[in-house]
Amino acid sequence: MRKPVAIRECPSLQDILQTLRTHMPGLRQRYGIKSLGVFGSYVHGKPGKRSDLDVLVEFARVPTLFDLAALQRDMSDLLG
Repeated sequence: MRKPVAIRECPSLQDILQTLRTHMPGLRQRYGIKSLGVFGSYVHGKPGKRSDLDVLVEFARVPTLFDLAALQRDMSDLLG
């Protein structure tokens, strides 16, 4: 039997942007990120309970596959 999935309220775009700004220095140092951007339903003000968060990442250097996997995990931990 599957466990029920907890559905959380969507964070606001402002909360997401603040979290990214706060953690950007560490992300920049660890992964060589040049810039981050958010796009999709959050930017258009229409996120639903099942919406994902679309983040565009520009790198200053070419990331390894391990870097990409670790970044995805870290972003999920930061943003849910």
